Amino acid sequence: MLLCFSLLSSVVKASGVSVLLCSLFLIDRLQLTVTYYRYYYSVMCELYPITDSSMNIILKLLCFSLVCFVVRCRFYFVFLLNDSISNAAGLGFEGYDEQNRPKWGLASNIDILSIELSMNPRNSVNSWNITSSRWIRRVVYERVSWNPTLASFLFSAWWHGFYPGFYLCFFTAGLGLMASKKMRRWCNPFFTDHGPVLKWTYHIATWVLTHVYMTYSSLAVVLVWFPAVWTFWSHHYFVPTVAALLVLLLVPSRQSQRHKDSHDVNGD
Repeated sequence: MLLCFSLLSSVVKASGVSVLLCSLFLIDRLQLTVTYYRYYYSVMCELYPITDSSMNIILKLLCFSLVCFVVRCRFYFVFLLNDSISNAAGLGFEGYDEQNRPKWGLASNIDILSIELSMNPRNSVNSWNITSSRWIRRVVYERVSWNPTLASFLFSAWWHGFYPGFYLCFFTAGLGLMASKKMRRWCNPFFTDHGPVLKWTYHIATWVLTHVYMTYSSLAVVLVWFPAVWTFWSHHYFVPTVAALLVLLLVPSRQSQRHKDSHDVNGD
């Protein structure tokens, strides 16, 4: 009886915090949140039109990074609400840690800090829709012999629907993930062995590049249609896509060494 009471108390605490956080984002109803992000997007387009030739590419990416953050908050709300409901039903309980404290991560589907602070596309992708990522890994990635990364992204695009923006987003994200993996295997040992200043400079640079690339690719989902995506990407000169393709074509492959994973500070 005491164990059941303790478990119920832990459920209430774990779910209560999530419900409170979710309620702060709930304005009347979820539809208003969707309307807000669309309104924000239209306002940003009027203030900072991507067709404005006097506006440099860095400012454009900064403005649309804010748009993507608002879009992500909409999904954060849904994921946290789902997490709180699962915990309230006891589905998220996964045991106790070393300090005998209950853990409630079994049904968690999002890791917000890992997404916002990610220093490579792989961590960002794996922290988004976690359970679906595990499922795709088992049914596609582990079964495809040739280029499983790109196959997994294309399958995910087909699973989401048939809008052109979905396929453009996931295909571009797959290119970025493969390119970043190849570059990390070359750059990590060099930057992590030459002092803390160079190491932290590398961390900041990879964080910025990751968010620029993910913003560039994920806005295709928001814009949905090919003409809109083409307009947005063309006014950024297709720089992220071209850079990823050049890395994949020109940078030689380097076999990863599992016994040197401690050098891979950004994950692999």
